[in-house]
Amino acid sequence: MKKAPVPATLEVSTPVDGPVRALLLLLLGSHLHADTQGGQGADCIFSLSLVLWTGVTEQQLRQLISEGLLQHRVETSNRPRHTIAGSPPPAGWDERSCFCLTASGVALALQLLRGAVLADPRQDPTRPVWVARDRDLWFCGRRVLHFGRRAPNPMRLLDRLEELAWPPRIDNPFETDVDCTAPDRLVDVVKSLHRAQAKRLLTFKADADRTGLRWWPAQGPRKPRRKKTAVTPSVPGALQASRSSISRHKHETTQKTWTQAREACFPL
Repeated sequence: MKKAPVPATLEVSTPVDGPVRALLLLLLGSHLHADTQGGQGADCIFSLSLVLWTGVTEQQLRQLISEGLLQHRVETSNRPRHTIAGSPPPAGWDERSCFCLTASGVALALQLLRGAVLADPRQDPTRPVWVARDRDLWFCGRRVLHFGRRAPNPMRLLDRLEELAWPPRIDNPFETDVDCTAPDRLVDVVKSLHRAQAKRLLTFKADADRTGLRWWPAQGPRKPRRKKTAVTPSVPGALQASRSSISRHKHETTQKTWTQAREACFPL
């Protein structure tokens, strides 16, 4: 299937301020990464919470959609992830709303990329940038993490990724010693890289046999899982009352979990 031609330059009426630039470059990075890896459409679609995290307003989002730079989609299933195109709601957003770049959006983002990368390599959305001197990891102009003090193992891994220009996969750079095996050290480093990110922008994952590591742009926070409530045995006469109590407890627990998730994603 041939892709639609993309114009070399594009002029839009929407002001491209800091949040809009960050959103376009973040989406472009995911788009280019999925394209080079033969990914599907769901690989370059960002959830509502991650889009709003860039700082764009509802009005800016609607302007980008009306100008044909972004496409609004609705998530119909989570595993595997599947979305369908849909018009944005007249007010507010659906919790299942997600967004991706159109061909025109890719063209505009590439225009911004050409100017931004020439001025500052940390703006490159195609790969992260590890600045060892400052102990900072950057992606799409955003600081992903910072080490306040030296962290030998995570920094060694980031040094190796930067040296190889961030390929999708690298071999395990660690060696087994008296303190720890190489596979276990790789798993520990992956966990520390995730903990160091205030907002998840990059995902790292060790291979199943722990002989290598892969990375990709994160797709936003996962939906909270419902907590399972243990059912205590009850006498037959009180069975119906017990079921009602358990159901009510599950509902209250789920509502509390969703409220905490929404407050974390959309702080007042």
